[in-house]
Order: sequence, then C-alpha cells, then structure tokens
Amino acid sequence: MKFLFADSKSKPIVSPKTVALILLAAMALLTPLRIMGLGFLPPDDALRHAAKAISGKPWSEILVMRPEITLDSHPGWHLCLSLLANHIHLNAESLVVFSFVFFFILFTLVPALFLPNPEFWIASLLAVFFCSPMLAFRLMLGRPFIFTCAVICCLMILFEDQRQRRPTAYVAATLLIALSVWIHSLWYVYLLPLTAIGFARGLRVLARATALACAGIIIGAVLTGHPIRMLLQSLMHASQAFGSATMTRQLVYEFQPTLPEWPALFLAPVMLLAANACGMNIRTLMISPSLILFGIGFALAFFSSRFWYDVGLPAFIVWITLAMASVADRVSMPLRWRMAMAVVTAATACQAVASDLDSRWTRDLQRKFLDASSPAHAGLLPDDGGILYSDDMRLFYETFFKNPNGKWRYVLGFEPAWMTEDNLATFRAIQASESFSSFQPWVEKMTPKDRLIIRHALQGTPGIPQLKWTNPFDNLWVGKKPDTNTIPEQRDSLANHAAQEPTAARAHP
Repeated sequence: MKFLFADSKSKPIVSPKTVALILLAAMALLTPLRIMGLGFLPPDDALRHAAKAISGKPWSEILVMRPEITLDSHPGWHLCLSLLANHIHLNAESLVVFSFVFFFILFTLVPALFLPNPEFWIASLLAVFFCSPMLAFRLMLGRPFIFTCAVICCLMILFEDQRQRRPTAYVAATLLIALSVWIHSLWYVYLLPLTAIGFARGLRVLARATALACAGIIIGAVLTGHPIRMLLQSLMHASQAFGSATMTRQLVYEFQPTLPEWPALFLAPVMLLAANACGMNIRTLMISPSLILFGIGFALAFFSSRFWYDVGLPAFIVWITLAMASVADRVSMPLRWRMAMAVVTAATACQAVASDLDSRWTRDLQRKFLDASSPAHAGLLPDDGGILYSDDMRLFYETFFKNPNGKWRYVLGFEPAWMTEDNLATFRAIQASESFSSFQPWVEKMTPKDRLIIRHALQGTPGIPQLKWTNPFDNLWVGKKPDTNTIPEQRDSLANHAAQEPTAARAHP
C-alpha cells in the first residue's frame, strides 16, 4: 500500500488524511445508494418535507393548527428542497432520496474534516453502528436533525484539544451552527454540549464555546427572518410536545424514553483498558467533553430517546475516535496499518449499514398510499376545502407525500403540539381510551366534504354508524358523512355500540 502515498523517493504524493477522506466519502455515498436500490423510503418526516416543498403552501393551509404557531420550523431546509423542486424539477420521491443521501453523507464526512486522522473516525462509526443498529437506521431517515447531530460532533472535536486549532475552524463551526438553526431550529440543544465542555475544560473554554454557539444561533435565527419569534416558538413547541401528554405512550415514538444499548457502555471501558495497557494516563480520556456528553445523553435517554440517539451516541463516536487515535500514537502504529484499517472498516461499515438486517430497509415495500389522482380512490379523500380527521400520524406522512397539492387540511400532522386545543383534547382521549366513541367530537364537527380515516383490524365496519364507510385496502377505513343530517336513532346506535366494543378493536400504526 506504500506506493499509494509515496513515490520512489518515499515523499508523500497524497496525504494519508486525503486518502482516508476519499475512502470515507466513498462509503458515505455508496451506503445510501445501496439502500435506495432496495426500494427503501423513509417512513416519516422526510416525506412531509418533500411534500411541503412541492406544495409551496404554508403550514396553515396544510394543517388545522393552533394560532400561536406562525413560523415554519424548518425554513432553511424547505427553501433548499423548494429550489431543487422548482429549478431542477425533482418530484417528491426524488427529494426524499436526495434528503437521506445528503444527510448521511453530511454526518459521516463533515466531522472528519475537523480531525487530523479521519481513518479512526471510520473505525469508530463502524464500532458504534455495531453497538446501535438503531442509530444507523435513524441516520437514514433523511431528516434535518441529522445536520444538528453532525454539528454537535464538530463542536465536540473542536473543543477536545484546541492547541493546534486555527481561526478558520472556529469560523466554520459558527457557520455550521447557524445553518443547523436555520435548517432545524433546535437551537437549545446546544446547551448540552456547552455543559459538557464547561465540566471538562473549565470556564475560560466554556466562555469561548458559548460565544461561538451564541454567534451561530443568532446568525441562524436572523436567517429565518423572524429571529425572536423563531427562538420563542421553538421553546413553546418543545414545551407543548412533552407537556400535552399525560402518559408517555401518548408521545411520538422518538420522544418516549428508551433503554440505551448496553454494548455501547461496554465499549468505553474496553478503550480505557487498552489506553491503560499502552501506558497512557487515562484521566485525559475520562475528563473529556465527548465522554461527559455521552453520559448526559445516557442519563436523559430515560426521559426521551432523542437525547441518546441524537446527542449521546454522536458524542460517543467522537470520543472513540480520539481514544483510538491516542492509542495508535502511543504504540506508533505504522501508517500502512492505519490505511489498511481505513479500507477494511470503510468496506465493513458500508456492508453493515446497507445490510437488510431484520428487513429494516424492505419491511414497508408493500405499503399502500391513498392517491387522489387514482380512479380507484375517487371520493376517499376530502373534497376541496375539507378536513382529513385521523389519529394516525403515519397516515398524514403518506397521504401528504402522495398528494402534496391536495386542497384539504389535516387535523393531525407531524406533531400533536401543533393541533388546536379542542382537536388535541380529542386526540389524547382517543389515545387513552382506544375506542370508537372517542372519535365522537370529530364526527360531530364533520361535514360531507370531510373524511375520517382510521385503522380497524376486526371484521366489520368501525363502530361509528353516522358515517358511511369504505375499506380501500388492508385495515384502513374511510368514513364519510352523508349529505343528510344524522338521525337520532343513529346516535343511540353509536352509544350502544361504544358500550359493547372491545378496547382492542383498533389497529395501531
């Protein structure tokens, strides 16, 4: 392998860092392309981001939403997708493919630019992907939170060892934070890495990191065009998202608590033992901003899984990278061994992530969508100006993705916190009781141009007799209110049916 890096006089032709970055870029590109070849389509937010860009409409024309929400929570990302849709003429599916390829490349490649030895970044990615297959899956969701995860990694690398940092690195980190706030709006998440930096490096370094983060947040907020409102709305969104639920199962799945993967916890002492065996002072590795942030993510995982997957594990990848590099320097690991390791780990990481483990990439290939342009689905979706009522968030993602120009609104979109107070109360009641009678407030508000769509697993129509039901496919049922007024006998029938119905009568996504 020596001839790749040196000529006959053993002078470097291509730097080892450049070779490692090329390998990393190849892995970052080939992995999502292989997954795309399996037919994978992300299940949630990537669909609605693409549809939002295609529709060109504000959320107020897409959702029945509370009046306090006045700003788009992802203005930068929707602008980027809109430019691709309008000038390159990408359709919704192409935008989704672009999203999950782009964000995976960004996460795997950009932090490595801040490292002197990117080959260890490849190895640490592989190690953590083995410990947490869920992290690999989340990095393929094509969602803007991945941008924030990548920036957190860059920030932790930057403040691990600043002795050889150039001003350009701080400028780059500031701009990355600004872009993440503009794209994702989750500005308050940077309080966690700042906390870890303060504990590990002291007040002077904390002040420097805080100034950098604040500058980036301010720039990103200004880019949205409404800086103060954006900062306040982001806080309000988080408060409503967690505060409106009385039970954790009522939260969206990624907001619910999780049990961290234990293999990741065993990997840390293994690295410390290896460092100690090499004669290193492991105190340096233990008092590390990245390891402290990993611990914070672990502790907060019991509150919400996002702290584990979006903060803790990305910080852990940084720590493993730096620990590996320290051990390699201590034992004077030959350059050819490092490059051989980079080749092997890049190829293995590509195979590990692209592997269809437990059908994770092909499980939903047969899912079906309601399509207003299909004659078979005529009349199943709301009429112009109507409302689609449903307690199924996945139905919103799929239906909006397939019908971005639909002239109706959704009562439930991507986040219950955006619902109006009365609709949110009905939604929480449906989640708590799991019975058809809980839909009654929505049924009473419906007009003939509206639709109620639910998943119902048992034989027979759902127990809401005021509506005329159609079963287009699988367990999906579409209810439409007749043009005539509901007669009193139907209401009595509903009450009797609700009193007798089993609580497990409904299928849940």
